[in-house]
Amino acid sequence: MSEKISRKELLELLNNPKENAELRNALDDVDKKALEGYQYLADGTANEAIDSLSKRFDQWLPNQEISRSTRTINTSRRRWILRVAAAALLFLIPVFFLLKSPSSARMASQYFEAPRSPYLNMNRGAQDEIDKEFYDAFALYEKKQYLEASEALAELSASYPDKLDLPFYQAVSLLGANQVDAAIDILKVTATQNYQDLDRRSPWFLGLAFLMKSDENEAKVWLQKAVELDEQYGTDAASLLEKMR
Repeated sequence: MSEKISRKELLELLNNPKENAELRNALDDVDKKALEGYQYLADGTANEAIDSLSKRFDQWLPNQEISRSTRTINTSRRRWILRVAAAALLFLIPVFFLLKSPSSARMASQYFEAPRSPYLNMNRGAQDEIDKEFYDAFALYEKKQYLEASEALAELSASYPDKLDLPFYQAVSLLGANQVDAAIDILKVTATQNYQDLDRRSPWFLGLAFLMKSDENEAKVWLQKAVELDEQYGTDAASLLEKMR
């Protein structure tokens, strides 16, 4: 490859192209293109043309640096905005669905209410007439201390196996204490017993129990039975089924 020509040689070629044919033939492709470009300039002498180009090039460089810097800042800002937007979406999407459709467990909790027990009269005057074991157990139940109540009622059930409704109240207490699986095991038994309407009342609480487990298919089965069997809980069961559609 030929060596690059000097500024002096370039000026000689521009000012006297015919007298420097040998030098012109020695140019490489890049210098030939440069020479052709300079020849198009009609700005005074060749020397002035080169000076003019140099000045324009010197002015162009800082602008390029500023443009590159601006692009860098804009790109960084754009990336920051996109990251913030992505983080906001990750937070807002689950919140949107949470607010739009309440979870199964939350719906069950909204409908759960322990039925009053006939074993405990909360009037102080009647306290002496009630067996202390029953009073203590159902006092916990009425105060919604469900875990302690479930343990006390389990002991009562063992002591009084003829009172088939005691396991039912134990199961309701277990539901209130969020011991769902244990409650389901008991309620499936009480749902088969024709004793103080246990077979009619148990399906409602079984429906709530399965809903707490987010098993909506099984919950619907028991809630539908509650609609068909029980006047007390049938309306609530129908309302809950409607919300689950």
